[in-house]
Amino acid sequence: MSAVISEIAQSYDDTINGLRQADMAKLEKAHKTVLDLEEHGNKLRSKSIKYIKGLSSGDRDTSEVLLLSSDFVQDLTQSAKSLSNECLFYVKNLHQLTDIKFIKELDILETKMNQFFNHILVSLEQPENESLDEIKK
Repeated sequence: MSAVISEIAQSYDDTINGLRQADMAKLEKAHKTVLDLEEHGNKLRSKSIKYIKGLSSGDRDTSEVLLLSSDFVQDLTQSAKSLSNECLFYVKNLHQLTDIKFIKELDILETKMNQFFNHILVSLEQPENESLDEIKK
């Protein structure tokens, strides 16, 4: 799970950097990565559902973790895909970033997303120190 989250985080970073540089090649590469991650997430969800069907009715906690994990990956991937689509559209139509305020907002977004992904990764690596409610904040 940590590896997939790391890949999604990297795609966010690549997309934001591609936008900052108005680099279509970088944005298209990041978008391809996001599409690959989306496909991987769909396969993960399908496998999770098949696995859950094979569990006994007493394994409710396992089922819940599998579903929530695959949903979480799917949500993050959809968010990355939406960002990627918007950035591609923006650069195709405007070609360059000239507004300093926009670039500052982009820097804030990058910082917040890096903090978010780092928090998730630490939580996955040290689950005893974290709660699901804390991650949702």
